Formats: sequence, structure tokens, C-alpha cells
Amino acid sequence: MPPSTENSLIEYRKAELQPAEFTPLHIIRTETVLSRLPIHNLAKRGKVDIHIVKKNARGELSLHWDISYSEKYGDARQLAYRLDTLIINRRIHEYGRPVPKAIYLGSLRSIAQELGLKRDTNKIKKALLQNAFTGISAYLDYTALVQFNGNVFAF
Repeated sequence: MPPSTENSLIEYRKAELQPAEFTPLHIIRTETVLSRLPIHNLAKRGKVDIHIVKKNARGELSLHWDISYSEKYGDARQLAYRLDTLIINRRIHEYGRPVPKAIYLGSLRSIAQELGLKRDTNKIKKALLQNAFTGISAYLDYTALVQFNGNVFAF
């Protein structure tokens, strides 16, 4: 390629890369939406399937939420919920933004004591595994309003 053609191509590319006026970003905080949908089975006994499907006025799917639990570790129940909300969410809040890749939760014994289990670390291990192996299958349409248990979610 001749030098004059190469220089004109470079100048053309520079003009393309100049900052242009962009539309303002509308940031969607998906973690806020996800935190309001159920994950844990809070029933003391029995099997509860968490499966939510919502459609908009035109009949199009606006929300699909399906939770599946590990057969090996069981349903994420009340202790897993308390561990998630009282310990893990508190530690995330304490670290602040940006959230680091790894967060120190504490020893199993200290977590058990915080949750009032004295020194029963086996229950903490099981609840951690239940949370870790809970599967979430989700489809969220961010242009819809969804009402669930009296709360309205803007997606």
C-alpha cells in the first residue's frame, strides 16, 4: 500500500475513533431484582417447588424463575437462608464496592457461633454446600413490570 493511502486510512480511522455523543446509560441493577425473588425453601418440612412464570399483557414471557436443588446436599432451607442473608450479605456489604473476587467469611466455628449454633460446624458446611449447589434458571424481560407477593418489580 502506498504511504499516502496508508496515512489517509490512518487519519480516517482516527476520525472514527473520536469521542462522539452517546446516549446516557440506564444501568440495570440485576442483583437488586434477583435478591427479591425466592431461592430458599423456608418450609420446615416437605418439598416446595419454586417455579414462577409471568407473561405480559400480550402473552409474551416476561419472567421465568425456576430453582432446582442438589439431590446430594438437599434443599437450601432456613439455615442456608440465614447463612446467606445474615453472614454472606453482611460481609459483602462490609467490603463495599467494588466487591472483591474472594471474601473472607470467617471460620466455620465463628459462623456457627454467629448463627447461634454453638460449635456445630457440620450444619454450616451443609448449608454452604446447599447454597453453592442450588441452580437458578431465569429469564428476565427488563421492559416488563412484574408483581410478585404484592411487590412490583421493574425489569
